[in-house]
Amino acid sequence: EIGGAEIFTDYHDLLSAKIVEAVLVCLPIHLNRQVSADCLGAGLHVLCEKPLAHTLEMARELAAISEESEAILMVGENYHYRDDFREAMNSIRSGHIGEIFLIQFNATSGVDHTRSYGATVWRQTPAHRGGFVSDAGVHHAAALRLFGGEVAQVQAFARNVHPVIRAEDNLVASLHFASGALGSYTATYTAVESEHLSHMRIFGTAGTIDLGYGEL
Repeated sequence: EIGGAEIFTDYHDLLSAKIVEAVLVCLPIHLNRQVSADCLGAGLHVLCEKPLAHTLEMARELAAISEESEAILMVGENYHYRDDFREAMNSIRSGHIGEIFLIQFNATSGVDHTRSYGATVWRQTPAHRGGFVSDAGVHHAAALRLFGGEVAQVQAFARNVHPVIRAEDNLVASLHFASGALGSYTATYTAVESEHLSHMRIFGTAGTIDLGYGEL
């Protein structure tokens, strides 16, 4: 369909062929670190799906490798490019809501293990830490850090409720940002008969921002 593109069944052969300049790594999370590191080692720019690796230690290793490479490593975090988030950031930077002192984030969805996302074998028995809490929740972490800045302290409780997907799928967390702001984050991926909902409220000394999914 695209005119004679070469097909490889081993990515090492692709790297050796030296016919591409950049690579999109969209694999099960536990493969991200090694494949991305190999691509960087071959001098290729890398856009890696989130999260960057299956453990924090592996993610830090990959970040260090990227710092030593002339190639660019970027995480495919789409929340950084949402129009509603950008508009909210413009409002915050303009001082419209004053100093942020509290952020609330609630995410609700019910994952069906027989369809699409939930039917993925590596998601049902994950080799990465955190299950759905880290797989999908990495977006929410990006959002919280985008508006609140770095997190200084966190206290959280997680549990597994789904009978087939054997990993964490519910989380309640309290956050203390380095700025002094507070945060609360609740996520469930086992809600019964509930539509996918994502809602954030950002409280400032002069105003409040309500963010739904694509609504501001």
